[in-house]
Amino acid sequence: MHTAPRSWLLPSLLVAMLLAFLLDILSGPYPIKLSEAFFSGASRGSVDALVLFEIRLPRSLLAALVGACLGLAGAVIQGLLRNPGGGAGIFYCGS
Repeated sequence: MHTAPRSWLLPSLLVAMLLAFLLDILSGPYPIKLSEAFFSGASRGSVDALVLFEIRLPRSLLAALVGACLGLAGAVIQGLLRNPGGGAGIFYCGS
């Protein structure tokens, strides 16, 4: 059985990750304007820039890093246990 190469998978996953990252940055109780936060130049002390660079951007970067670490940990566990399926039964957390 020959499977077709999935050259579309990685780019589409990267696009989905970037869209989720932008959605995470833009969502919150305080609406920010990206044009003012990024392109304001010397006024980095504005409220929009403060919310973006001090709260939302670190939160989003940390979420992406934690997600990558969890994915890597899952891949390592699958490799160590030689279980390519990696179902929920490994940790007995199936319902």
